[in-house]
Amino acid sequence: MRIHIKRFLAGLLLFVLIAGSAVFFAPLGPILSSYVETKIENRVDAKVAIEGLRFSLYGGLHAARMTIHPERIPEETILLRDVSVQHRFGALLTGSYQAGRIHIGSVEAAASEGLARWAASFFQDTDISGAFPDLEIGGGAVFLRFPEYLKPLRIERIRLSAKQMNDREIAGTVSFSAGENDVKAKFHANGEYGFIETDLVVDGFDVSFLPAFDLAGVAIDPSVVKIRGVLSGTVTFLTSSRQWIGDLALTGITAGHPDTGLVVTNGSAKIQLTGREALIHGADFHVAGGRVTIPAAAVSLGETGAEAFHFRGGAKHLDLVVLQKIGIFEMFPEWLRPGRIDRGEIGGSASGAWEPEGGFDYHVALEIRDTSGTLAHQDIESSFFEAEAVIQTGGKVTLKRAEARFWEGQAAAAGTFYIREMDLENPDLNIRLENVAQNDVLIAMLPEEVQDGIRFAGPSNAKVGGNIGLTGDMVSLDLTLQAETLAPPALPFVFSNVGGIIRWTTDASRILFDDVTGDTNGSPVRGAGALLIDEDQLASDFTVYGENLPVNRDILDWLNVDTGRWEVDGRFDVNLQARNWQPVNESVIDSLSGINAEVAFLDVSLSHPEYGRVAESLSGRVTQDSYGFDLVDVKGLVFGIDMYGSGRFPLAGEKSGLHLDIHTESFLLSPERYGRLPIAPGMEGLKIDGRASLTGRIEAGKDEKVLLSGDIAATIEDAEIAYADLPTIGASGSLDFRFSGSRLSGSMSLADIRVGKFRGEELSADFTYDAPALDVSNFQVLAYGGSIDSAATKIDTGDKTWTAQIGVSRLNLEHLAKSYEIMGKQAFEGEVQARISLEGRSLNMQAITGKGEAAVSNGRLYSFPLLVAVLSVFDLRLPTQDPVTDAYSIFSIDYGTINVEDLLFTGGSIPIYMEGYIGLQNETAFADQPIYMLVTLARNDGLLDRIPFVGLLKHHTIDFLRRVVLQARVTGTLGDYEVTTLRTPLTIQIQKMWSFLQRVTLSPKEIEGLF
Repeated sequence: MRIHIKRFLAGLLLFVLIAGSAVFFAPLGPILSSYVETKIENRVDAKVAIEGLRFSLYGGLHAARMTIHPERIPEETILLRDVSVQHRFGALLTGSYQAGRIHIGSVEAAASEGLARWAASFFQDTDISGAFPDLEIGGGAVFLRFPEYLKPLRIERIRLSAKQMNDREIAGTVSFSAGENDVKAKFHANGEYGFIETDLVVDGFDVSFLPAFDLAGVAIDPSVVKIRGVLSGTVTFLTSSRQWIGDLALTGITAGHPDTGLVVTNGSAKIQLTGREALIHGADFHVAGGRVTIPAAAVSLGETGAEAFHFRGGAKHLDLVVLQKIGIFEMFPEWLRPGRIDRGEIGGSASGAWEPEGGFDYHVALEIRDTSGTLAHQDIESSFFEAEAVIQTGGKVTLKRAEARFWEGQAAAAGTFYIREMDLENPDLNIRLENVAQNDVLIAMLPEEVQDGIRFAGPSNAKVGGNIGLTGDMVSLDLTLQAETLAPPALPFVFSNVGGIIRWTTDASRILFDDVTGDTNGSPVRGAGALLIDEDQLASDFTVYGENLPVNRDILDWLNVDTGRWEVDGRFDVNLQARNWQPVNESVIDSLSGINAEVAFLDVSLSHPEYGRVAESLSGRVTQDSYGFDLVDVKGLVFGIDMYGSGRFPLAGEKSGLHLDIHTESFLLSPERYGRLPIAPGMEGLKIDGRASLTGRIEAGKDEKVLLSGDIAATIEDAEIAYADLPTIGASGSLDFRFSGSRLSGSMSLADIRVGKFRGEELSADFTYDAPALDVSNFQVLAYGGSIDSAATKIDTGDKTWTAQIGVSRLNLEHLAKSYEIMGKQAFEGEVQARISLEGRSLNMQAITGKGEAAVSNGRLYSFPLLVAVLSVFDLRLPTQDPVTDAYSIFSIDYGTINVEDLLFTGGSIPIYMEGYIGLQNETAFADQPIYMLVTLARNDGLLDRIPFVGLLKHHTIDFLRRVVLQARVTGTLGDYEVTTLRTPLTIQIQKMWSFLQRVTLSPKEIEGLF
């Protein structure tokens, strides 16, 4: 504070001297006013005007008003009222004038710094030696106008009393009030040694005359600060050197701020004046719940005021809640200010030095402890905050340590920055985050480029850690991210338990993502990448490794693959590499542009609500292009069958779908393998054993009418097929079939055919199965030296009905009989030709109907058991010279019975004709089937040579035949029958035997022509 007490005292003494001079030099009476004015003006270098000057020999000189205008300070005025000077009457009688007592009723002045200099120069040249009158000032006011950096101060109720102690000493008292300060002092002036010693007591510390000022960005207005206390001690002013010396004590200091509630109590300090310095020792006071100490401070004084200033001090346990109310944090930039403080304390130390030329140098060390509230941003709620910082000259802040807990995590910061004009400049900071929860406020604090990257990644419930660096205008991020989920909108995956590192630097063209790990549905994923920053849209480079990832509809939808009712499930490993990849929605081809994928799929299944699980346990590799995926080294189960191969999964085209080129090793046939084929629902009761291998193609389209199709070539080994109650079929060979939906067609070529006791060498056929209808065409079996064929066989697998047209050509009768164990004493031989038309339901013998005809040629038939039995009954010899070589039959099947309409054995000398039936009863053995036959034969050899040809008279022929023909009945079962003779021959049978002779005697080629 640049208030010069010496100037004030000099001015006060000046008033006394002026008054004394006026009295000393004035002649008696009012006419001497001009003379007195002139003398005073010459003495004090000022214009003087005196009003109401009176003189009395006994009362002395009295002036009602005296006005003084110092030269060169025209705006300044000193006004003295009621000035009276009492002279020593004895000295007056001797011819000299000595003032004994001077009384000034009041003093009024408006003093500036110029007036103080004027008064000081006058006082410096004044000698107080000699007689000095008693002096009294009874009142008045001085209005002090300080330099522009201080407010004006009015000094009122001025009281002064001074007496001369001896020739060189003056003593007295002075009191006045300045604002709310009451000042009292006893002074002792010694002219010989040139000092003024004062015992001073100041009650109150009104500093309202001090201007409002800015301290490191905080506006402080002393006019609203209420201070109380006592300043006491001794001050000595050395007049020759104009220096102050002394010891003062401040006690009982209290202070309060009405707006903030700041209270200072128990303040005390010692002040030592040493000529050119004012030293403060041991200042101590309580404030804001804590304690402030100033061990040392000093002000160096010069001619015109303070020339230097320095201090050091400290504070402990100051309450931050109170300090916030006084606005101390306004010195910080807005983004560093606390929001709301619930608790906390601050301490530290400070030192500083000021010089007019060098300015103010300061060093402040702060420590903030155990604080809670909100940080700079009102939405950052902190349960704990501590910091250590150093503030230095020029606004440099060194942040040694700052720690805070907020958003479920914590942060630490260190570094330097500058606070200039309420803004942060030249930062060099490192901010360390640990497990800070992601939220909109945190994201909004990050650079816009990083915000775009986070939105692109789509994290949820994320925790952020790592470092944020601020160096000048550069921002660098090296952050760790832990997220509960990560759902990039451009990808079909939702990642869980995600961790990774985000790196970015101001002006960088990309945001780096390193060491990214996570899982999706429990499967691990790792990778790295970069988000390319572009004004128009985002693009990315990345590499992703995934293990055991799920294949689901989300992925297929992302690929724009409409699977219809098909369901795909399974796992896969993937290696995705992308360069300048941009997620787009226009087409899958565009989305996959820039992506290279290496995929190994594991345990993939393909199922449909109609077909069930078509494929399962599929594994293999996938190569990808913009139009689809190529499947390589695919292995797994297709319809329960172990297969391997390759395929293609196209992405473009409305009807596009998966196709597999499949191969199998030889595998066991069982219902578990083929029971899941698309045709299986119409083949209940089918049982296949043996081994098989397959090769071909399967396609899974999106057409709901044809969901699955394929072209398969099968090789079977030792297969046995049992269907419903049909005889078991055994064979080896190959099948080529095509299926589309439930429709199946193809051809077969089999060898080593076994159907019950039937054996065949080769079988070929074409077939079509369109549930429930099975059509077999071009059917041919090579067996027993001949063949069995069917141009059209139709089976309804639903109701088990069927129709068949069967042809037999040149079957070796001997081999056929051996297969069925139908043998006599000698094997019968021949070639069988037949044509049969049948229909029925399953193998229900009583539901079969049909008709046919058969012929045997070039045979040896006399050993046929039934023929042997009949000949034995008639006691006829077996034909040895001319055996039975041919046979012809017409028959029908009618619901459980074979009706033998005509059966003729011939070729020898004795023709044999039969008619009757054989039973086909269900659940009855072949030997137990019932039989009834009517047999007609000639009595002896050579009979045919005597039978007239057709055209003879009928009655001659018939009458003759009745005499030479034998007839018998065969009844019982095929395994146990009885032959009985007929006494009276039956004419119709005899006629049929005659009419059939012509057919039987045809050549083999002619017989084939019949069929």
